[in-house]
Amino acid sequence: MCPNLTSRSTTTKGALVAYRSDSRATGNSRKVSSFVFQYNPETLVRVLFYPEPGLSTTDGQKPPHLSGSPEESISLAFDLDTTNQLEDSKQDGGSEDGLHPSLAALEAMMYPEMGIGRKADFPLVILHWGSKRIVPVRLTNIRVSEEAFDRNLNPIRARIELSMRVLRQSEFKQGSPGYIACRSHVNQKNSLALRHASSFDRGFTSPSSLSSNM
Repeated sequence: MCPNLTSRSTTTKGALVAYRSDSRATGNSRKVSSFVFQYNPETLVRVLFYPEPGLSTTDGQKPPHLSGSPEESISLAFDLDTTNQLEDSKQDGGSEDGLHPSLAALEAMMYPEMGIGRKADFPLVILHWGSKRIVPVRLTNIRVSEEAFDRNLNPIRARIELSMRVLRQSEFKQGSPGYIACRSHVNQKNSLALRHASSFDRGFTSPSSLSSNM
């Protein structure tokens, strides 16, 4: 059962916004589509990790050291439901497309755009999850479970499971919109970490044995 939308009318909505013509290079970008969550997911799972550095070689060399920032993945699940909108659509004489437009907007964010005389460019997708998390991502997996249909077999209720990879500054050309978004995200995270450290240090006394060895 989808949550009551009116009870969450004051809640900030999460969204995915796609831009084209950036493609990790400097230049103008244009917003081409957006996907605002009808109901915000109840759970968002984040995983930070470093790829395996590899095993020691037979000639005695040490495995490579970890370097750079860690990889980060995000997964979440949410509901879509148009059953409350069907009657309004009939009265207004609108087309009964069900969830097809919403699903198409979301799925289009995984497709590259082909330009004349150039290679395929993937859209720059920005996850907006409140003011503290605005970050560029690459959608890696979309699982759609269509759970109900209208008389024309248009889906009217669906469960979406979405996986994405957070992009890093090193994947963009310096000065590009994607690079700027990554840098802002990292600065935001550093600022929050410093805020935590300052509040923690006020009530923490370091053991003398520990502080003397640092």
